[in-house]
Amino acid sequence: MAYATDSLSTDAVQLDWSKEDGTVTVTPRNEDRFTIKMRKAVEILRQANTEESFEEQFNLLLKEIAEWLSDRDDIQSAYVTLSDGELSLVVLRNKVAYDAEFEDQLSALDYRIANDPDLDLIHLHTLALPPVSEQALSQFLDRSFVLTYAGA
Repeated sequence: MAYATDSLSTDAVQLDWSKEDGTVTVTPRNEDRFTIKMRKAVEILRQANTEESFEEQFNLLLKEIAEWLSDRDDIQSAYVTLSDGELSLVVLRNKVAYDAEFEDQLSALDYRIANDPDLDLIHLHTLALPPVSEQALSQFLDRSFVLTYAGA
């Protein structure tokens, strides 16, 4: 059962889990009312809450990456993109030679993000590449979603 509380005290609407097979009537501003099953209403609200939390965490992730990149002079460019349906940080180095210290620092960033409780909805993979052509780089970037770090 869903009911609105007294509008003087709050605008909250309570959805009662014990009535999960019941229905909820939704009245948007345009007054075009519709009814949905309680279970579906709760599912939609949970998803909306998760999406809002993910957006906040994503913005925090972008700041964390920007801070890590800000003091580096060994990176040509960096990208946040999608890889196999998950986020990926692709770092294009400005040197061809393998650098164990750089790889350790990138791994430490990866580990810190993976274990940060404020980023628990984020799944990020990191990848370092030597200097490559635009064509070769494009193989690691999802055309539908690429954020480029300027000045990296």
